[in-house]
Amino acid sequence: MGDPSVTQKAEPDSTRADFGANEWLVDELYEQFKQDRNAVDPAWWDFFEGYKPVDPSPVAPPGGDPC
Repeated sequence: MGDPSVTQKAEPDSTRADFGANEWLVDELYEQFKQDRNAVDPAWWDFFEGYKPVDPSPVAPPGGDPC
């Protein structure tokens, strides 16, 4: 079996890019987890406890034209 000291929690410095082409799936699972953790496989629970998705859309400075 696996090492019980290994954790699946998200690392604080991890980014969405770590998931590559599957990042949309992780985002979908995370949204389900936020609504009802029982809606996702319990194997994801520890990971999502520390997961902080990054907003992919750039934010314009308030009151200014970004161009």
